Amino acid sequence: MKTDIFFHNLFEEQPELALRLAGLPTSGQTHYHFTSIELKEKAHRIDGVLVPDDPALPVVIIEVQFHRDEQMYDRIVSETALYKLQTPSVHTVQMLLFLRSREIDTDAGVWQDLIAGGTLRVIYLDEQTAAMNADTEVEAALLLMRLTVTPSNITLDNAIAQQLRTVIEEMTDTKQQRLFQDLFVSLYLSKYKQLTLEEIRAMMDTRKIFDDIHESVAVQQYAQQYGNQQRNEGKLEGKLEGVANLLRLGLTVEQIAAALTIPHEKVEEIRGSLQS
Repeated sequence: MKTDIFFHNLFEEQPELALRLAGLPTSGQTHYHFTSIELKEKAHRIDGVLVPDDPALPVVIIEVQFHRDEQMYDRIVSETALYKLQTPSVHTVQMLLFLRSREIDTDAGVWQDLIAGGTLRVIYLDEQTAAMNADTEVEAALLLMRLTVTPSNITLDNAIAQQLRTVIEEMTDTKQQRLFQDLFVSLYLSKYKQLTLEEIRAMMDTRKIFDDIHESVAVQQYAQQYGNQQRNEGKLEGKLEGVANLLRLGLTVEQIAAALTIPHEKVEEIRGSLQS
């Protein structure tokens, strides 16, 4: 899965979720904003940085790791040190290393004292997301994170998806609903590449929150990739068959015509035959 992109989007929307997962205090009066910073003199980008609006609070450096890497502790410490050198106005830092599970953890080695002192915290996502409870947006974020750390088991993940559907339906902010809907579709498309978007729609009960699925960035990207494939094959019959598939997914006539490079009238004709 494209976990880097997923966690970037998630923490950008819910920056204080990272603090809650790490057991750090949060305040309703102080807020963090999430950013990704490319370090100078090093061709690497920090997974994420939480910058507080109160300069007295620490800047939080985030590293997300889903595979065993013997250098992950060295990397987060070196990135933090380089960030501090390049940002002298920062007085204190907090490092958070998010790991998929304990099984991929390695020996912290010379950095063990940083863990003992609390400057570096290691969070096992499978344990934390299963233990935490919250409301609305935070709960939706936790459910999405749980999908990233569970093994590929369609039955268990479908149960999580149904929980997520219930939470999304309770949201009063339409923008928030669309955000989590899009994160879910993107995550499932990445985790279960063999599933069609129509099957993903069915998991989330499209009668309510997915009526506007054509506005989903993940779905539009899928349609574009599908259209590119059909154009490369260059067969009109394949394109026309694709029209029916994309219509069933909820895309508009304009989106389908653009993706497959065929006249709007032809798409309208096929849509009419499906409705009759």
